[in-house]
Amino acid sequence: METVIAGKILKPRGLGGEIKCSLFGIEFQSAEVYIDGKKYKVLNQSTQNGFTYLKLDGVAAVEQAERLRGKNIEVDASKVQLATDEILVTDLIGFEIVGLNGGTFGRVKNVEYSGAGVIIEYGTDSAFPYEDAFVTETNMIDKKIVVREDMLECESIF
Repeated sequence: METVIAGKILKPRGLGGEIKCSLFGIEFQSAEVYIDGKKYKVLNQSTQNGFTYLKLDGVAAVEQAERLRGKNIEVDASKVQLATDEILVTDLIGFEIVGLNGGTFGRVKNVEYSGAGVIIEYGTDSAFPYEDAFVTETNMIDKKIVVREDMLECESIF
């Protein structure tokens, strides 16, 4: 079974083991999630103010939930619902980043999701938001992301 990263655990909520999560824009219908390769049954799922709250079987106390802080939440890839024109941002890992003038900036090393959107990490210590101001094209066939060079020069805002 193939899994995809659906989000990240932010912190415990309350004393009963519920966890606050930031989902990476992935809608999933699953009765189970995976954290560090371990399967957890989802007992309850709710959304409030843009965050998802999960109650997992086997996580009954704040101390247990605290041990999950910062970990990725993965789901069975077959449970993820994508429209025909959508991709998983994690599929961009390994894509070459090129400028409009043909210059190469490196390859996508990691993809992070913040409350503001998707952040593409590349090179040794560089990143940019995956949004129209920076990205002009994502070529799924050639596995390239075309960016505006002038915007990458302003990346010190991160």
